[in-house]
Amino acid sequence: MQVYKIAKVWRIISYVLAPIAMIPFGVLLLIPIIPDVDINLEVYYWFLLPLSVTMLFVIIVAFVNTIIGKFVIDKNKIYTTGLFNNKQIYFNDIKGYRITEHFTFIESISYKTRIKLSNYYENRNEIQDWLIWNYKNLNELELIQEKQEILSKQDLGWTIEERESNFLKYKRLSKILNWSGSIIAIGTILLLKTSDYVILLCIFYPIFCLLAILFSKGLLTIDERKDAVYPSVFWAFFAPTSVVFLRALMYFKVYDYENIWLLTAVIAFSFFFILIINNRGFVFNKFEKPFTIIIFSIFIVFGYSFGTVINLNCTLDDSKPMKFKTIVLDKRITKGKSTNYYLKLEPWNNQKESKEENINETDYKLIKKGDTITINFYEGKLNIPWYEIKLK
Repeated sequence: MQVYKIAKVWRIISYVLAPIAMIPFGVLLLIPIIPDVDINLEVYYWFLLPLSVTMLFVIIVAFVNTIIGKFVIDKNKIYTTGLFNNKQIYFNDIKGYRITEHFTFIESISYKTRIKLSNYYENRNEIQDWLIWNYKNLNELELIQEKQEILSKQDLGWTIEERESNFLKYKRLSKILNWSGSIIAIGTILLLKTSDYVILLCIFYPIFCLLAILFSKGLLTIDERKDAVYPSVFWAFFAPTSVVFLRALMYFKVYDYENIWLLTAVIAFSFFFILIINNRGFVFNKFEKPFTIIIFSIFIVFGYSFGTVINLNCTLDDSKPMKFKTIVLDKRITKGKSTNYYLKLEPWNNQKESKEENINETDYKLIKKGDTITINFYEGKLNIPWYEIKLK
């Protein structure tokens, strides 16, 4: 019997880093009861609370498994022990293995069990050598199968040469789409100060890429694997979506989030449904499927949908603003990884309590305690009210 544990140096590092990693999510969890912190409760309960609880759970489970987790090669089977990680596969049921940058996966012939080993195990080279000597590399087998599958697609051409030619065309197209998406994202960031409508490029570009997937005869995917045979347009989606989502969070001040969630859910469901139906790499990439699902469902799909709704609502809004006057009751600065500037404002538009507003450094320096400022209140193109803070 051979027993393997996480290497000692990584166990020591986990003792130090796990508590540190838990601090920001613990603070995030306690935001509603922290004094002088103003936050929209709908955003907290729908997004920040689930995020903090999920991340705390993941960190705690990972820490415990780092300390007590084991991988054992027994006489006739292999097995792991740990928190939520007790699995075993008999030698005659091992189908093969996959080695990625951070993990080694061992799969069973019956598909009922898959053992996932971190590459931070002590003597991991010994484990991998044992697998290489006794079992098949499933990554290499799948790459060969994918290449054969592509070259057997009759809708790509009548001959193998014609199919190879079409495959290379889509490979070039994926590179163009990925580079274009990154350039559009960077260009949008640089040009937003000149025109708010530039954000529409980042909103409509993922839709264009989605159409490219639909008409690619199954060749274009959104597969994050570096060694994927099928051409991937991952960055064509990821880069513009990041800009759309972050601008919605940081630039616009939404007064009431009630009308956001239904529109966000409709767009997210439509986007997600089309990806699942048409994206082979997204659906069938079994050994990294959890990572892909988390990334796309939480960030790309939700982030794109949420960001699109807010950006369209505010950017295309042509309503005449209602103007409210309010007084600056106090001001403060918080410093950490970034510096934030806050104004505490007297209640306006029938608000029951005074609230803090985050503003830029330039306006913060110009405004004094006791000054009167103007709030421009807009209806929103999608009936989602929002507002701007004006000095006069």
